[in-house]
Amino acid sequence: MRLARWIVLSVGTLLIVLHAFPEDHSKKSYLDRAVISQTGDTVHIFANAPRPLAQALDALERKYWWKVSYEDPCYTSDLDLVDNIDPQYLKGHPGARAPVPSGGAFNVDFPSGPTPDKPPDEYSTLKAVVDAYNDSGNPGRFELRSDGKGNFDVVGVAAHDKGGRVVRQKPVLDLSITVAPRQTNAKDAIDLIRQALARQIGTRVLDGAWGSQFVNEVTVMVGGEEEPARTVLWRTLSAISPNDGQLRWRLFWDPESAEYWLNVE
Repeated sequence: MRLARWIVLSVGTLLIVLHAFPEDHSKKSYLDRAVISQTGDTVHIFANAPRPLAQALDALERKYWWKVSYEDPCYTSDLDLVDNIDPQYLKGHPGARAPVPSGGAFNVDFPSGPTPDKPPDEYSTLKAVVDAYNDSGNPGRFELRSDGKGNFDVVGVAAHDKGGRVVRQKPVLDLSITVAPRQTNAKDAIDLIRQALARQIGTRVLDGAWGSQFVNEVTVMVGGEEEPARTVLWRTLSAISPNDGQLRWRLFWDPESAEYWLNVE
């Protein structure tokens, strides 16, 4: 009996310890996808990744077919970064320890929709997720933006500076850009926006993944004069996919190269 009690106590203690230290950044603990589940009228998301908020947004998109864009703040402090120990990365970069955002575990609960076939309110849910993330201790601070047309952005607005303080940043997509009006294919249209943004911030904005190649065959008008890059980008994506509206972006800051990657998915 004493042995049985000791085993139960030890297991219980282990579970408490694991829960108390969710910031373990070991790659072994990272998830390929966030886990999303529902109990009664409560939906639960568990994410674990260098960018757990982006991973949680991906889970919401898969469950509710929401379109939510995301952009990193600029991570420059060691308080917000850890070494990349992904075995796949190290295989191609032997001896490298490239920094990545120091995200880890992130949990959030929110009410489900009123009926099984009706999702919860998108704005309220996204706001709850962003607020929970900002209280989680994971790197960066974010805010939810809406353009009033059903487009939502989760925008990085603060991070630690080199002195260890959490300081406000101006999101790069808030910067004004000028793109000469042109009718071109969708891929080139996004490239023109990237190049205009890169000129404005003085660092490269690289071409990331495209989730669907069909958009390369679409011809659109792109252009803007001294408009926020965010506005030009949303307008162009809406023109590329006017009917289903499923295109959105991920703007990632690469701490190793001090450059951005723009993924349109």
